[in-house]
Amino acid sequence: MKKGKKTKQHLLDSACELFAKQGFDKTTMRNITDAAETNVAAVNYHFGDKENLYFESFKHAAEIATEQISVLENNTTDPKVLLEKALYLRLKGITSETPNSWLMRMFHHENSKPYRYA
Repeated sequence: MKKGKKTKQHLLDSACELFAKQGFDKTTMRNITDAAETNVAAVNYHFGDKENLYFESFKHAAEIATEQISVLENNTTDPKVLLEKALYLRLKGITSETPNSWLMRMFHHENSKPYRYA
């Protein structure tokens, strides 16, 4: 992988983890760049600003979650069992600290403060 793509991927992974852990408001650009071992210029180059990085982080987390569901679909033919496994993974994702849980933790964290969007 080229250095630029590697930096972008590392920024996305670091941002996903921090946004899932702390939410948008409490996560600073400094937190993200320190975790990714890069600088603000790299964020600006690849994403423009914090808001766009957040949007791209959600997309990245959703892609990981979609891959996880695809694996379930390929290994499960019974719709009821598939739904049970999918719900279990989503609920487990709220308390887990893995890339598979980023999306659910981001949703859970941001939805716990709905006043921000009012």
